[in-house]
Amino acid sequence: MFVNDCSPDNSEEVVQKISRIDKRVIGISHSRNFGSQAAFKSGMEIATKNACVLLDGDLQDLPELIEQFVEKWREGYDVVYGRRKKRKLLFLCSLPIKLSTEFFDYFSYLSIPHDAGDFS
Repeated sequence: MFVNDCSPDNSEEVVQKISRIDKRVIGISHSRNFGSQAAFKSGMEIATKNACVLLDGDLQDLPELIEQFVEKWREGYDVVYGRRKKRKLLFLCSLPIKLSTEFFDYFSYLSIPHDAGDFS
């Protein structure tokens, strides 16, 4: 399943073409950019299986790791997080991410690794 969150490139046309060729592929296109969390939610609401793997389309996270995620899920884990060794962002971009993660962690009863991204 691919969710196009109003990308400025030709992502919508590419996903439409792939989904016409392969009926297992589902494409969703947002009318405007709602953000990555809304895109993930759109995909999960339409998903018909027991599990979802969340992965940004910029491929900063390696899709090759999906097999390991599924393996951990089959072992009985409800949620499996990918942890980044290094993030490809400038300091000024990574600072708000770090602060929001710390803020969430402080007020939450859940414990989420600080270096975990959306790849889960």
